[in-house]
Amino acid sequence: MSAENDAHIQPVDAAPLAGRPFGKTLTVFDLTLFTVSAIVLLDTLAATASIGPSAVTWWLLLAVFFALPMGLITAEMGTTYPEQGGLYAWIRNAFGTKWAARAAWGYFINNALWVPSVYVMFSGFLVRLFGLDLPLSTQVGINIALLWVTVAVNCASLEFGKWVPNLGALPQDDHLPDDHRWRFHLCRRSRLCERISA
Repeated sequence: MSAENDAHIQPVDAAPLAGRPFGKTLTVFDLTLFTVSAIVLLDTLAATASIGPSAVTWWLLLAVFFALPMGLITAEMGTTYPEQGGLYAWIRNAFGTKWAARAAWGYFINNALWVPSVYVMFSGFLVRLFGLDLPLSTQVGINIALLWVTVAVNCASLEFGKWVPNLGALPQDDHLPDDHRWRFHLCRRSRLCERISA
């Protein structure tokens, strides 16, 4: 980056932000359920089962070399820059608004293509699973309705919106081995997660 590009970058003073408390909406329990609903999907489990025992090695490698570093990086960035805005704010503070806008645009395009593709897959599963004879127009209507539900949930407060992935993770609890299931319920019932996050 050239010196002339650096001239317009001003560091953000975190002092005004430190005095303004942000409400803590997500607990460790919510984040655990969010992670379960994002990673442990039926199609993921089927693909993992088809790979066989070597899938455990790949899951461990991904956990150590991707999930753990990503979690540590996100935790460091979130505590270094306590302002709201996430990825956009972090990149804006480091490289300016031009690069932050590009990163936010890339993130938006990723989700704008990925979410509808998941809904197209959902309507295909719905047709095949229940043996329905839905015309393409009805499947497209289902996809559009699900997109609007997604928009509505994302426009709602996080207090409400966090329950969508939470409820999505609970049915997947049935697929956990028994020794992991009791830990999951123990954490939920003992409120251990809320004590950890306090």
